[in-house]
Amino acid sequence: EGKYNPVASLLLTTSEGAVKRLFSRHNVNEIHFRNELLAFLAYSTLNICLTGVPVPSGNFTGSMLIGGLAGRMMGALVRDYGQPGVAVSGVYAMVGSAAMLAGFKQMAVAVVVFITGAANDLNLVPPLMLAVTVALMLNKLINERGFDEEQILRKGIPYLGPEPPRLMDRMVALDLRDELPPEALLPPEASIRTVKDALEQTK
Repeated sequence: EGKYNPVASLLLTTSEGAVKRLFSRHNVNEIHFRNELLAFLAYSTLNICLTGVPVPSGNFTGSMLIGGLAGRMMGALVRDYGQPGVAVSGVYAMVGSAAMLAGFKQMAVAVVVFITGAANDLNLVPPLMLAVTVALMLNKLINERGFDEEQILRKGIPYLGPEPPRLMDRMVALDLRDELPPEALLPPEASIRTVKDALEQTK
C-alpha cells in the first residue's frame, strides 16, 4: 500500500487505461524501458496464447498495446541514446500502435483516423501515414490476408468473399434471376386470389 509499480499500472488496469497511459506525453519519467519491456513480453505472450480461442480476449486493443509498448520502447532508446528532443515517448507509442494495427488488421485510413482522433492532434497524420504504409507493405509481403480473414478461413466459416467468382465476369443481372412460372407473374391490377396464388408459386 502506498507504493507505485509502473508495470502494474499497465497490466492491472483496463486496456483503455493502459493505452491512455502509453499515449500520454506527460509521463516520460514514470514508465522506463525495463517496465515497458516487461509489459510488452507479458501482453505479447497473452495475445499469442489466446489467439483463436473462442473467448473475448480483445485482439484489437491487445494489438494497440503491443504496438504502443514497442513504439514507446523505441522512443526511450531514441531519448537515451539518440538526439534529444526529437519526440516524446507517447508519440512513438501512437506510431507503434498504428503500425501494429495496420499490419494486424490490414487497415490503413481507419487506423490513421482512429489514432489521430484519440490524440486530438492533426500533426501526427504524416508520421502515422508513413508507419501505416510501411507496415502494410511488409505485411503484404508476408501474409496474404489479415488476421480476421485468416481466422475465418481456418475455422471454415462460410462467408461471402470480397470479389465475385471468375465465372460471373460475363454475367449480367438478368442471368442471375430465378425462373418463375407464369402464375407467379402479377398483372398491373390483380385480385387477392391472384396474389395468393403467385405467392404459393414462389415458395
